[in-house]
Amino acid sequence: MDISNNSKLSSFSRVKRTPKGERPSVAATHTDIAVVFDRSASMQWKMPHVCKGFIEFVGKMQEEQDANSSTIRLTMVPFSTEREIEFVDGVNIENVPMFQQNKYPFTVAGSTRLYDTAMEVLEEQNQRCDASELPAAVRALDGSWKKILVVVTDGMDNQSTHSRSDFNNAITRAREDGTLCIFLGADQDAVTVGTSYGFSPDHAMTFGGEGATHAMGSALSGMAADSIRGAPTVGFTQLQRENSAGVDYDASAATLRQNVVVTPPLPPLLVPAPAIPLPNPYTQPTLVRNETSATGNDSTDTQTTN
Repeated sequence: MDISNNSKLSSFSRVKRTPKGERPSVAATHTDIAVVFDRSASMQWKMPHVCKGFIEFVGKMQEEQDANSSTIRLTMVPFSTEREIEFVDGVNIENVPMFQQNKYPFTVAGSTRLYDTAMEVLEEQNQRCDASELPAAVRALDGSWKKILVVVTDGMDNQSTHSRSDFNNAITRAREDGTLCIFLGADQDAVTVGTSYGFSPDHAMTFGGEGATHAMGSALSGMAADSIRGAPTVGFTQLQRENSAGVDYDASAATLRQNVVVTPPLPPLLVPAPAIPLPNPYTQPTLVRNETSATGNDSTDTQTTN
């Protein structure tokens, strides 16, 4: 964009102010997007979809920059047990290299250093977006960088020195300073968790499985574009939330295991054994027949005695 074009810049001074003397939201001429994303081991099943989503996001932002003659730059900082090397650092969106699945930073390892990494990136974004970096003509019109922070994670912090409260305070200050803070969380209620971190519920969304592609792609780029164009309000729609929920392989398997009622096998059919007579103590004495065939006398029954 040719910032020195007075015909474009003069339009800012003619914008009607609100009753409080404030200018309404207008399209941004310069936007800085910082993405902090989790590549800990638990992201394994989601990472291919996250990669596809970010490829779409970069493409959409490139289109946005071309269509509106604005400047958009991107920083991407992955983290696991430690904060890791920036994949891109303040690079114009047109010059962002192509992402590849199963290539850094879309590989997984380690734990979750969420709070410290996000807070560091916020501070660096503020320094990077110092108003002195803008052309004098833009500064004269109270112009500044529009800042967007995106946090992507699937778990709770377990490596930071800062606390959840510290993180909440940092996000709250950033929002008060005009930064659009977006929270995308998997394997959790991202709205509830994001709110506890200081994010607006409208700017927090749960993603899962293949839904990560939609969350990082269409949904995220849509919100960023609305903000860049100066929409009075921005937020994820219900349809975007539904499409981003997806189905996670591990989570769905666990859910199925929980919901299936397992019927135990029936015991083997018992066949009664044949009855075995027991001796009766009240049985009458046994009669023994004696025959006297030698004398020719009739036989007689006698009772045997001991």
